[in-house]
Amino acid sequence: MDNPFDESLLAAQRDTARDYAAGPWRSLRPLGWASLVLGLLWLFGLGSVFAIGFGLIGVTGRSRVATSDDPPPGWYLCVVGLVIGSLGLVATVIWFVTLTPGAAA
Repeated sequence: MDNPFDESLLAAQRDTARDYAAGPWRSLRPLGWASLVLGLLWLFGLGSVFAIGFGLIGVTGRSRVATSDDPPPGWYLCVVGLVIGSLGLVATVIWFVTLTPGAAA
């Protein structure tokens, strides 16, 4: 006769093992928020570089968090931070080229 307690315990152990095998990431929210805030701060281009870095880590780390086809929590924040960081970096390059005397020569 099978014990239902043993069945539920085995199921819980399988779920726990699957969670540990997937890695320590549960959410991409911290990376997404860091990317978004640094992209908005700009910091003369430095924030944009870090925003792109955090955004790329978050966007490429989707497979470590996602258990279904739906994007994991915070994935869209990473994408938005990546876009804003990229725009900020482009703006920094344009600003440097146009406003710095002798840079275009």
